This record gives sequence, C-alpha cells and structure tokens, in this order.
Amino acid sequence: AATAADRDRRDAWARAHPEWSGAPVARLDPARWAGRAVVVLSPHPDDELIGCGGTLLRAIAAGARVTCVQATDGAAGAGLVHEPETVKVRWRLDEARAVASAMGFDELVTWGEDNRRFAPGEARARELATLLRERRAAAVFVPFVTDIHVDHQALARVLDRSLARHAGGWGDLEV
Repeated sequence: AATAADRDRRDAWARAHPEWSGAPVARLDPARWAGRAVVVLSPHPDDELIGCGGTLLRAIAAGARVTCVQATDGAAGAGLVHEPETVKVRWRLDEARAVASAMGFDELVTWGEDNRRFAPGEARARELATLLRERRAAAVFVPFVTDIHVDHQALARVLDRSLARHAGGWGDLEV
C-alpha cells in the first residue's frame, strides 16, 4: 500500500511538472504502432503484464513488434522465499520466456540484474539507448517515475538517462 511519503513524493513530482498535471485522459489506440517497434521495460518478470499486458496484446494484434526488456531476475519474489538461490534466479526468467512466447513478443531481452541490488547505472542506460535506436522504437512502456517500488524507479531512471544520451532527439517516440 502507498504510504504518506509515497504520496508526498508523487505530489512533489506533479508540482514540479505542471505540464503533466491535470492533462486530459486520451484513448490509446495501439493500432498506431502497426508495423513499428514497441519496447516494454519490465523491472521484474510479470510487470510487463501487470502494467500494460492488454495494451501490448492489442499492439501485437495490430502488427506492432514488441521487445520486452526484463531488467531483474525476479529472484526476490515472495513465492520463492524458501527455494534455493539457483532455483529463484532461474524460475522467474523461465516464466518470462514462456510469457514472451505466449504473448507473441518478437524479442525478450534479459539483463538478469540482481532483484535485490538493481541500480540505474550508466552501462544499462547506454545499452538501452542502443536498443531503442536499433529497434527504431515508436513507443516505450515503463513504470511511472513515482512508483513506490525502488526497482521500478531505478528502471525509469535508466530510461531517463537513455533518452538524455541522444541529443538529436527521438523523433516521434512515445514514452
């Protein structure tokens, strides 16, 4: 559950970014990505489904090519607390591969970062910037920067650093 500190952080972000506060909600039409690349950044295996699974299915049905980046190994999941470390690390990434196949993703990229130590480093920012450029991504899905989970925040920061690396702009990339 969100804490008062989480809400304060969200509200501070909204005050610092008034251009996004109170913006009208617009219907999202994934058909606009037909024939184009969409990248979804998933801090843990399953976040790609929880956050935007239905939208990704609609984008795939419309002809989008989806690349999913699984940032961490997901080994800190509560369901695996009593399993040996080798099982924890393998289990969630095996599930992610099965999900990627069932969803129809074109590509699954697994960084395998330790779920308990993930940090927004420059090497990952460079790697993500390269991936976005090479795929010519039309859209990127990422957890919101004020999400309360530290790994979700870290991945949003990796994207922010990646976007900042390309001074020439990203064309019509939607984030």
